[in-house]
Amino acid sequence: MKKIANTVLLTMALLFLSACLICQDLEHKVLQAYELRMKGNIQEAKIILENILDKDSTSAMACYEMARLLNDLNVMDTEGILDYCSKAVQNEPENAYYVFYKADKLFHSAYIAMHGEDNNKIKTAIDKTCNAFEQVLAMKPDCKEAMLYLIDIYAVLPEEMGGDKEKAEHYVKMLKDLDPFYGVRGRSILLGEEGSEIDFWEKYIAENGETNEVLELLGRAYLMNNDPENAEICFNKVIASDPSKQILFLHLARAHMYRAMQERASEDKELPLVKKYFNKYLDSDIDKPVNIEAWCYGILSMVEKGMGNKEQSDIYLQKATALNPNFSRASAIPSVDNPPNKHSYYYSSYFRPF
Repeated sequence: MKKIANTVLLTMALLFLSACLICQDLEHKVLQAYELRMKGNIQEAKIILENILDKDSTSAMACYEMARLLNDLNVMDTEGILDYCSKAVQNEPENAYYVFYKADKLFHSAYIAMHGEDNNKIKTAIDKTCNAFEQVLAMKPDCKEAMLYLIDIYAVLPEEMGGDKEKAEHYVKMLKDLDPFYGVRGRSILLGEEGSEIDFWEKYIAENGETNEVLELLGRAYLMNNDPENAEICFNKVIASDPSKQILFLHLARAHMYRAMQERASEDKELPLVKKYFNKYLDSDIDKPVNIEAWCYGILSMVEKGMGNKEQSDIYLQKATALNPNFSRASAIPSVDNPPNKHSYYYSSYFRPF
């Protein structure tokens, strides 16, 4: 009997070791797909993920990475993205981050619905979004980013679309108890059109002093007020203190780009400034993610075309395509994903361009 028991234990140990090795190999392949995607080789990454999921459709990490890949390929493919988000959650329901990522994509889907006129459809989409973020908080009560999203939704939207000022206030109080500064950020969202966000952050700085985080928030508030000149003063202070924040130049470039789009008569003045700030970022010594660098050249190609410089436009387009054939054509700065085995919660409002 002892010999049989030892044999059973040995067999179980071997099976466990084999399962661990399979998991490690699978994770390695998903990370390989991620690295390829970050280098702009999206189709190669897609093939790897498809092969993984053909062999094991229950791999939550592979489903999550496929959702992010589809998001890079076509951010408007909300059905496909959400399908893989849901599969990741189903396969690993205890992972709060997968639920968080799904909630963010539900929010994006709801935001797209807001461009229509069906308030019932919008409210249904918003209810699904809020339920998902609340599910995150049930699993991870200290998720400050989920609270900021909920405050944003409940404070900004009208009641017929799912807004609820009382719920927004409730989450601001929860956030304040958890982290005073995040509570202040939540309070700034509640200002809406009734108060000046610029005044809010200037008062905060007067009482608490300057930090890079607050200066960036003040700079973004200036951009929301169509004041890139004062935003640049704030951003220059941040960059002088932390040279890795060169990406702030891209927000200035976008601000001038929006000005040119809104008032065609201002193109002669604004488009050179768009080029100036894109080149400040591109000429900097920081490491530049491929998807952002390719996007920069893609936007510069459009700017040069708008200025009548077809030859330079073609050069920039070739650079963008060489870096990433699927570079983003959107006006927003592309996000840079962490590896799929490293989760970092984030908050970025769908209701504001900066």
